[in-house]
Amino acid sequence: MSGEHTTNIKFFDEKLDSLHQNLMSAINHAQFAVEWVDCQTGRFLKVNEYAASLHYMDVSEMTGMLLWDIDPIFTEEMFFAFVADLREKKVICLETKHIKKDGEEFPIEVTVSYRGKENDSPEHFVAFIRDISERNKQKQELLEAKERADKASKAKSEFLANMSHEIRTPLNGIYGSLQILKQESLNSSSNQVVDRALFSCKTLLTIINDILDYSKVEAGKLTLEDIPFYFERSIQVVMSDVTPIVADKNIKLVLDIEDGFIDGWQGDPVRVKQVLLNLVSNAVKFTKDGQVTIKVSSSLSNEDSSLFFSVSDTGIGMSNEAIEQLFSRFVQADNSTTRNYGGTGLGMAITKSLVDLMDGSISVESELGKGSCFKVALPLKKAKVAEIKQRQGDIVVPNLLGKKILIAEDNEINQIIIKTMMEPTGANVQIANNGSDAVAMTLDFQPDLILMDIQMPVMDGIQACKLIKQKLPQISVVALTANVMKEDVDNYRISGFDSYLAKPIEMKELYSEVKSWIDYSA
Repeated sequence: MSGEHTTNIKFFDEKLDSLHQNLMSAINHAQFAVEWVDCQTGRFLKVNEYAASLHYMDVSEMTGMLLWDIDPIFTEEMFFAFVADLREKKVICLETKHIKKDGEEFPIEVTVSYRGKENDSPEHFVAFIRDISERNKQKQELLEAKERADKASKAKSEFLANMSHEIRTPLNGIYGSLQILKQESLNSSSNQVVDRALFSCKTLLTIINDILDYSKVEAGKLTLEDIPFYFERSIQVVMSDVTPIVADKNIKLVLDIEDGFIDGWQGDPVRVKQVLLNLVSNAVKFTKDGQVTIKVSSSLSNEDSSLFFSVSDTGIGMSNEAIEQLFSRFVQADNSTTRNYGGTGLGMAITKSLVDLMDGSISVESELGKGSCFKVALPLKKAKVAEIKQRQGDIVVPNLLGKKILIAEDNEINQIIIKTMMEPTGANVQIANNGSDAVAMTLDFQPDLILMDIQMPVMDGIQACKLIKQKLPQISVVALTANVMKEDVDNYRISGFDSYLAKPIEMKELYSEVKSWIDYSA
C-alpha cells in the first residue's frame, strides 16, 4: 500500500509542477504586467515578460533590480512603510509612475497583493500593473474639451449679456419716449399710432427675451420664482398686450373663465404669463378671420391643485408633420421662402421648456385650415390671497416733493427719458454720468434714493454701489440694468444693491419701485 501511496503523491506533485509551469507560462505571456517583490529588500524576485517589455528591458535585466530604481515616487524608507501597511491590509490599490530604460516616465495603476512566505520563497508581494497612459490621455482630452466648452459657454453668455445691453439701451430710449408721449393729451389717431409703436417695442423685447431664454434653457440655468400671484391679472396684461394687433386684424379675443374657478396660486407669475403670452401671440399671429379663445379652469383637492388653461384659434392650423416639430428650436409652422409670418422659431420651444420646468404638461390639437388648440396643465399650489400684493392697473404718479433722487446713467437719451418720467413726481433729480461721478455726488447731494446703471465708463455701477454702501449704507440703491439673468441679479444683491429695474423701463414699475424705497427710508 505504501508504494502505491508514494506513487500517488509523486504523480500529484508532478501534476502540481505541470500546473505551476502552465500558470507561469500563461502569466509570462499575459498582456498585463506581474511583478514579484521581496518585502525585505525591495528587489524584484521575478517579473513576467510583459512587465519587462513595459520598461524596455529583458526579464533577466529587470530581475534583481530595486523597486525604487524604476519607481521615482518610492524611496527605501517609504517602501518599508508601505510593506508594513500592506501586511495589515493584505491588498492595496494605487496609482504611481514607473521609468522606462530610456528614462521616459509613464503612469500605472497597481493592485498589490501580500503573499508572505510561500514554500521556499522569501516574504514577498505580487504587483499587478496596468499602463494607464492612454486612459490618462483620454481623461486629459475630456478635461480640455470641457474647459473649451466652458470657455465657449462663458464667451456666449458674455456676448448675449453685451448684446442684451446694447439692444436694450436704445430700445429703452424708444420705449420710454413712447410711454411719456402716451401720457400727453393726444387725438385718437395719434394715440393709435403710439399704441402700435408700444406694441412693436414689446414685440422686439419679446424676441430679445426669447434669445436670452433659449441660452438659459440650453445651459440649464433657467430658474423659477415661487411667490403668490393672481392668474387673472396675468390674463388681463396679455390681452392688453395683443389688443392693438387684434384690432388691426378685426378678429375677436374671447376670455372664458369656468364657473367655480378659484384664483390665487403659488409659482412664477412672470413665466406663467410668458407661456400664456406665447400661446396667445401665436394664435393671434396665425388667425386671419374669426377668433382666439382663452379658457381657464382649476382643479382643487386636499392632495393637489392644478391650474388649467387653453388657447384655441380659427387660424391656419398645422399638419401632422408641423405638429411633430412644433416644440423644436428654430422650427416654425410657416417655413417657406415666401413667409407670411415672422418670429424667431424659439417661442414654442421655450414655452415647452417652461412648462416642463414647472412639472406641467402641454398638448396641441390642430387641423390644416381649421385652427389649433393648445392645452396647458400646471400643478401649482394654492396661495393665500392675503399674501398676494395688489397691483394698480393704471399708472399712478407718486408725490415725491422734497425728495432727492440721483440717477447714474451714461447714455444721454436714457438720462432724458428717466428724468422726464420723474418730473411729474416733484422729486429733486440729479444726473451722474458714470459711477465715479455717482460716488462723489452722493457724498455731496445725500440723495434719498439712487437709480444706478450697471455698465458705465470710468467706474461701473457695481463698483460705485460698493463704495457708496461702505460710506453711506443707509441709502437705497436700485440697479438699472439690461442684464437680469438670475446670476446677474444675485450678483447685484451681493454687491449691495437693494433691488433692480429691468430695461427697457416700464413707467408704472419705475414709480412703484421708487415710491417703495422712498417710503422704506422715510
